[in-house]
Amino acid sequence: MPNKRNIETLENLKQDLQKYGGFLVLDCSGIDVKEMTSLRRKLEGTNAKLKIYKNRLVKIAINETKKGVGSEEFFKGPSGLLFVGDDPVKTIKSLYEFIKDREKPKVKGLFVFDRVCKKDDFQYLAQLRPLSEERAIFVGLLQKPLLKLVNTLHAIPWNFVMTVEAVKNKQS
Repeated sequence: MPNKRNIETLENLKQDLQKYGGFLVLDCSGIDVKEMTSLRRKLEGTNAKLKIYKNRLVKIAINETKKGVGSEEFFKGPSGLLFVGDDPVKTIKSLYEFIKDREKPKVKGLFVFDRVCKKDDFQYLAQLRPLSEERAIFVGLLQKPLLKLVNTLHAIPWNFVMTVEAVKNKQS
């Protein structure tokens, strides 16, 4: 018979799975409170949330919400869930920098961009540019041809006016 605390935890977990765009499964064994606090501070501003849940509850929530199906294999041993927001790459980069110095926590697997990824994909994703930077580059690529078109269209009447002005100056 499930107890009240587990039912509340399960509901909160299901809400987090629906709210956030994805999650990383971390092996949190060997991490003390000081390191965990340091990690949480490092992740501030990335719209991420680090929580420790019972693996059994996470598997139930994943099956009920259908979000992250296939990632159940990552939940063996002490696991932490790092929920990522709109820009998972930003969170992954911050976590990568943290791990690079300490080698903890280990990434067991990921569920980002609506697909389950192995831990090997973590390093690849950490090398990508943040979503905001990619959007800026994309807008710049769209803007360049339009700017050329506007300049070309502006040049036609300008050249006409300058020609008329030159003819007028020549006649007077």
